[in-house]
Amino acid sequence: MKKYSILLLSVIIFPLFSCNNKESKDLLQFGSFPLPVPEENSLMAKWGKKPVQESILLDNMESGSGWQVKGIGELSYTREQAKDGTQSLQFRTSLRDEEHYRKNRTEWGSFGGTQGGTSAVLKQFDTPQDWSAFNRISFWVYVQPSSIMTYCLFLNIENQGTIYNATYPGKSHFIQDLKPGEWNHVMFEIPHLKRSNVTEIKINQMLIGHNPEDEGIVTYNIDQLELQRVDADQFEGWSVSPGKFSFSHAGYLPGDIKIAMAGDGAGSTFQLVDQNNKTVYTGDVQIVENGNGKFNQLDFSDFRRPGNFRIRCGELTSDPFPIDENIWLQPVFKAINFFFCERCGYSVPGIHSECHKDWQGFRGDVKKIINGGWHDAGDLSQGSWRTSMSVFAMMSNLENLEKSKDASELAGRLRSEIEWGLDWLLKTRFGDGYHMSFSVMRIYTDNKAGTIDDVVSPAKNVPWENFLAAAVQCKAAMIFEKTNPDLAGQARIAAIQDWQAALDSRQTWDQADYREASWGATSSILLGTMTGDEKYKNHAVSFGNLLIKCQEQSYIDSIPITGYFYENTDRLKVIHNYHAAFEEAPLIALAMLCNSFPDEENWISWYSAAVLHSEFFLKRGSTLSQHPTTFCPTQCGKNRRFWM
Repeated sequence: MKKYSILLLSVIIFPLFSCNNKESKDLLQFGSFPLPVPEENSLMAKWGKKPVQESILLDNMESGSGWQVKGIGELSYTREQAKDGTQSLQFRTSLRDEEHYRKNRTEWGSFGGTQGGTSAVLKQFDTPQDWSAFNRISFWVYVQPSSIMTYCLFLNIENQGTIYNATYPGKSHFIQDLKPGEWNHVMFEIPHLKRSNVTEIKINQMLIGHNPEDEGIVTYNIDQLELQRVDADQFEGWSVSPGKFSFSHAGYLPGDIKIAMAGDGAGSTFQLVDQNNKTVYTGDVQIVENGNGKFNQLDFSDFRRPGNFRIRCGELTSDPFPIDENIWLQPVFKAINFFFCERCGYSVPGIHSECHKDWQGFRGDVKKIINGGWHDAGDLSQGSWRTSMSVFAMMSNLENLEKSKDASELAGRLRSEIEWGLDWLLKTRFGDGYHMSFSVMRIYTDNKAGTIDDVVSPAKNVPWENFLAAAVQCKAAMIFEKTNPDLAGQARIAAIQDWQAALDSRQTWDQADYREASWGATSSILLGTMTGDEKYKNHAVSFGNLLIKCQEQSYIDSIPITGYFYENTDRLKVIHNYHAAFEEAPLIALAMLCNSFPDEENWISWYSAAVLHSEFFLKRGSTLSQHPTTFCPTQCGKNRRFWM
């Protein structure tokens, strides 16, 4: 039987070639972290350029009434700052509410780590307001300068009778990157929100704490609150906004399919133009119609010349994009920059100083300081599986980057970030499989252990997380064996111990959830490679077979859909993309099983499972997106039926 090698990873894996042109060399330029923010490309910058067709003033703050304060903040009116007229509303608050910390304690006496409270100014309407004729809220905020590095607010509206739940668009708008010492124009386009019975508008400051050296007091002046009507951004559907293109901003590989879409205003032909405004390619616009609408498709797949180009189509001209073998290097670099900016326990220039030196984990009477690693993207929380999966993805990219001498600088940056994350995984282990599974943290603390804002979280023993950590630590031990032997040695020991702890968590592995089976197989393969011990292969095969039992390979009620995975071998609930579904784990495991054991008798079962899932996820998923009424698998119910 002919057998095929497969590569199925949840990370970007890209080809690398030597650069031989200026555009390719530009893709190999890597600046200092944190990277500057190109604010000219921000949503606020784009919204600020829109002409206002109609507006109505809600409050110019001249009357000095109509607003109230909630929480620990203070409200007043001042003539020292005004965007228009003679005065503005002044909102002043501390970012630290110790009374809130006292009221929100864990059973072991720690602050729970959840949101540190809120402080807000709000305007309530005695009679509900009909804002249906307008689609944007606009006001101005002046930030009084202080030692605080970053300023942000939330804008929120309440509409009477509206039920706010997971199926309704978010009613809050996050106002970020406010500049101190100047008036900031805040806008919120609201065509997606019900607004016929508005009862309240609120400007909210989350009390996120502050760097210990800061006073932690923020003062905002607010003025010129208006409703406006503009040509609002498109917020639903698949069609491209009028006058816009949809294309790969990262660029296109020369040999890949190259597709772009154009909105209203496109002509019947299109051109690619180079940096000298010279036309280098001409093609016909293809009209595509399906269940999602009618689209203008531009296909220039047969154009393979490297360089930077724009698309012209009728009255429209796109922003520039590259065609190059190295287009994925800059996205990877910017992803590393993101992780650098999320570092915990590190002074990130312009973002925060060294933080959370009082954050602790415990198992029994043993406590450890657990800062380090990376803050969660949405708050400041930490968890071993988040860090593990991030490091795993980084290492998968590193292996490919190090094949090219042109990417040596980027590889070095990536190594540094991998070491930062790996160090956190190692230092937050308590032994016997106990580690910091997850610890909620949503405030900046005073960095002093033993005070009111300390967050102390219990270590946990979670088998699938131990298998995942073992896979990461094992891979790291092999990667860093020559460049950082001390770190590699620690990772090797931890990998063996965590894998064994996960295995020992159950007397008999005759059932498993898909994460246990996936990472059990993956970690066993890596440990077998590292140690040469045959026992790991036997466990890898066993976990691979359990993973197959988590997949649906037959039709349910004659509906021709297969390839999806259940949460476990009981096969009662289909896995879905809720907050985190880890749906990449089975495919990583299946790919490694097929590539590692080509002569194993179960090879065809693993390969078939991977193919079935690709048919379901890619081919079937593409079909479903074009026909919204097609049946789809649900996550609910023992009968495993489908819903429309």
